[in-house]
Order: sequence, then C-alpha cells, then structure tokens
Amino acid sequence: MNKENKTRHHQDMHHDHDHEHMNHGEHNHDHHDHSGHDGHGQGGHGAHMMADFKQRFWVVLVLSIPLAIIAPMLMHLLGYHIDFPGQGLLEFGLATIVFFYGGKPFLSHAWHELKSGVPGMMMLISLAIVAAYVYSVLTTFFISGMNYYFELASLILIMLAGHYIEMRAQMSAGNAVESLAKLLPSDAEVIHEDGSTSEVKVDQLKKGDRIFIRPGAKIPIDATVYEGHSEVDESMLTGESVPVLKEADAKIVGGAINGDGILKAIVTKTGTDTYLAQIISLVTDAQAQKSKAQSIADVWA
Repeated sequence: MNKENKTRHHQDMHHDHDHEHMNHGEHNHDHHDHSGHDGHGQGGHGAHMMADFKQRFWVVLVLSIPLAIIAPMLMHLLGYHIDFPGQGLLEFGLATIVFFYGGKPFLSHAWHELKSGVPGMMMLISLAIVAAYVYSVLTTFFISGMNYYFELASLILIMLAGHYIEMRAQMSAGNAVESLAKLLPSDAEVIHEDGSTSEVKVDQLKKGDRIFIRPGAKIPIDATVYEGHSEVDESMLTGESVPVLKEADAKIVGGAINGDGILKAIVTKTGTDTYLAQIISLVTDAQAQKSKAQSIADVWA
C-alpha cells in the first residue's frame, strides 16, 4: 500500500476523519529550546488513533468468524455445507456492521480524496469494499449468485491491521526523534572576556561564543575545543560505544556527554546547522517524503 497516502491521511481517519495530515516530521524540533517540543499533543492523538484502529480491528475480527464459517466459498473449498433459515439475513447484518464500522476510515478518506480531486489508494480500497458489499446485498435480496461478505470482511480486516502496524511504526520513529531532541541541555555555561562564566539558554548561543563544559555535563552545542582534554561519550549520536578523547582543535557535538575532564570550546554551529539537528532533519524528511516508486504507483493508481 502506498505509504505516503497512509501517512498523509491517518488523522483524517479518526472520528470524522477531517483533520489535515499526521506527519511526525512536522514537529517543531527547535533543538535549542525545549519549550518548542510540543509533540506530546500529536503523540497523544496518534496513540488515540492507534487505539481506535485496534478497536475496529478486533470488532471486525469477531464478526468475521461467523461470516467465515458460513461463507459459500469456504464451504465449497472445505467440503461442508451449512444452511439454515435466515442465514442470508445474518450474513447481511454482520457484513453491514463490518462495512460501515470497520470500513468507515477508508470510506471517509476516499470521500476527501474525491472532493480534493486527488484519488489515491483509499479510493481504490473503498471501491473494492463498496463493490463487494453492494453485489453481495444484491445477491441476498434481488439476484441469484454467491455473496462476498466474508471476502469483504477479510479485506477490511487486513487493511485495518496494515494501517495499525503502519501507525505504530510511525509513532516509534516519532518518539525516536523526540528522544534525540531531548539529548540537548536547556542551558549552557558561557565564558566571558574576564574569564567569568554564566548560564544562558542554549538557543541564545552564537557562533564564536566560548563555552565551559564541566565533567559529566552534556555538551550543549557543536563546538571546537580550544583548551582542556576529556573523553566524550558520543554513543547516543554516533553509535560509538567507546568514549572519544577530545583535546585542543577537536570537534565536539551537542548532545554528547563529557567525561571526567574540563573542556573549553568555541561554538561553531547553531540552530539547524548542528549535527543533531541534521540527524533529526534527515529522519523527519525520510518520514515525510515518498520514493519515486511510490510516486509512480500513485500515478498508475
């Protein structure tokens, strides 16, 4: 299934499904001001949507069991036969609940796609389940033929499961980005011309500022060491498990943890130019953008 379409529209699928678009990459990760990390609201909304899809999945699964038992195709394949008064009405009733309750997210979003003039995968899914439902209703009440109630329920069940898994993956990636952003401390210790120090907010630092990094402290921003030496733990950023020795002229990155020594450094990068900001930008861009293959799939769809 086209990942961009699913990502773009998960918020549309919650309640009335008319929100814009769930994209964890759109969190405002101002890496030097933790007041800007407001992803908790969207994270909570994402969790609510996951719970909604999970509930729909289990309801559809339960209703699909009796539909499977009396499905004409399965009875034919497995060589058994069940026939009782009102069987068609029972199938119709169960499938109707599955169609409107389980299929609501897809039908709702397909309507939004239709109104926007940009049909996508949700439109294809909706066409499939509508066709299966309408034809099956016709075979129940008006024409002779085999119904597809079980196939309808199976398709909706698979799509609900797929979207739930997709949202879980996106939530995990979004949480990872937020965890990266939290690596930065909120304050930094600036060295003044007279040698004294004072604390300032990290987002107030400018290129050329001199900073004082105490033993065990988090490095607040990308800088170049001009005095001191210490082993720095960069494992959370680079995956390097062994602390790296930093001394004069060595580059240090914000988010790393200083070892037992004292470091004095000159700020070299701020804002979105920092190493940590670049990592987060790559992750969020990867979440937001679709591949060429996905674009081609959209065109053909």
